[in-house]
Amino acid sequence: MLYITLAVTASSAFVTASPSVGKRQLDTSVLCGQFDSSIKGPYTLLLDQFGSSGATSGSQCAQVTALSGRGLRRRGYDLFTSTSPDGDNINEIMVWLANINAGPISDVFNAQRKAVPAVTNIGLEGDSWNLFIGSNGANNVFSFLPTSGTIQSFSADINSFLKFLIANEGLPDTQFL
Repeated sequence: MLYITLAVTASSAFVTASPSVGKRQLDTSVLCGQFDSSIKGPYTLLLDQFGSSGATSGSQCAQVTALSGRGLRRRGYDLFTSTSPDGDNINEIMVWLANINAGPISDVFNAQRKAVPAVTNIGLEGDSWNLFIGSNGANNVFSFLPTSGTIQSFSADINSFLKFLIANEGLPDTQFL
């Protein structure tokens, strides 16, 4: 079974949703704890700052700022692969629809300490992407970021990104999602 998580505000904050949203008071509390979570109507915001205990600087917070009848504004998709259905994560595949004050995980940085894409201008699902590759200390991370701006409307087959990684970056096609 494929589970897709939707990132909100911060790059590693995710929400899961129930199918309907009614009008109600919205709690816009800011979450900053390593594994904070909060229920927002039919949504649950999960902040996952895996590895933050080893960081020497920086911080990250997340919040839900709006709900609508069609759900939350999507900021990205975060997928994990494993060698078995219940196994540990081996690879993380991120598809960012916006980059809001965050940088992708990368093994390569320029003199200004900005991440350098491994592959640029990849045409997938009607948009152009840069691919960043690195490790978060636990698994390989492949991050697709739009080459410019924020993607306002995204209706695509996420499998295209997986197929690109299998064909071009050595992602095994025998892994479980």
